[in-house]
Amino acid sequence: MLLAIDTSSVNCAVALKTGDELTCAKTERIGRGHAEVLLPMIEDALRASAVEYKELTAVGVTVGPGSFTGIRVGVAAARGLGVALNIPIIGVPSLMAIAKCIESELPRLIAINARREEAFCQLFCGTGHAEEVSDPFLLKPDDRLEDLGLPGTIAVAGDAAVSVTKRLQGCVSAPEIHEDMEAPTIEAVADFASSVISSGRTSDYPPKPIYLREADAKPQAKGIVARA
Repeated sequence: MLLAIDTSSVNCAVALKTGDELTCAKTERIGRGHAEVLLPMIEDALRASAVEYKELTAVGVTVGPGSFTGIRVGVAAARGLGVALNIPIIGVPSLMAIAKCIESELPRLIAINARREEAFCQLFCGTGHAEEVSDPFLLKPDDRLEDLGLPGTIAVAGDAAVSVTKRLQGCVSAPEIHEDMEAPTIEAVADFASSVISSGRTSDYPPKPIYLREADAKPQAKGIVARA
């Protein structure tokens, strides 16, 4: 019994999967506030499936890149369950989960909004397995896409697909845009985590957040009181 969690985007989503069967899936577009929504959503999914916490055998959670706070909430919840239940936790790269949702034979560039006119990106091959071609990277406004070595034509997905596609003019011909695939589906997260468990590669995907830049919120340096 696998519990899948995604808090890497504006969505908060959970799913339960037994073998190849998805017994329950819930997704809410909340923007912010994952900490308040996630645990009640997990409990609702367990209740709807008549499953108790002790019956869970693994947890899959998106580890980013994506929403800094959302990822921390999801990973913290997954780690807590893993420790309490002594079950494995699989970290699911969010960009890979999106890539696996796209039906295209073209190489796939996944681009999600990182704010500040920046995007978190990663390039994948065009097969159904969506193998990684590059590491995830932060695309800044002044970065030249011509320097990335992109193939002649690609499929682009993610909530920053349109803005990044505009920057592809001149280096990619007729890109295929998947505007509807803004974030990973919870089904894709559950499927990926399940496949990792089946392959015995759980150690290759630890529940470690993928941060491509420092958090916007930082501890204040002023007014610090010295410890006694």
